[in-house]
Amino acid sequence: MDRKEIIFDGYVYDVADFVKRHPGGSIILDYTKPGEDGTHAIQQFHHRSFDKVNKIIGTFKKRPVEDSDSMFFCDLVAYLNTYRLN
Repeated sequence: MDRKEIIFDGYVYDVADFVKRHPGGSIILDYTKPGEDGTHAIQQFHHRSFDKVNKIIGTFKKRPVEDSDSMFFCDLVAYLNTYRLN
């Protein structure tokens, strides 16, 4: 199974088992890209049902966000791989 994680409110959540059941469809995949932080989008899209979101997201495996999860780190790695000196 592909690794699918979402950064939300300082944590990385494993949503691999939830992706197919997400009521909003495949939009969730836009926020599983490396370095993408879904906090703002989740807060905006789910502001009326935030209690339900917290219940659901509370059932997912989670870990604290690390530097390697950030967009800056992902961009830096891509840059270095592109311009790597041999």
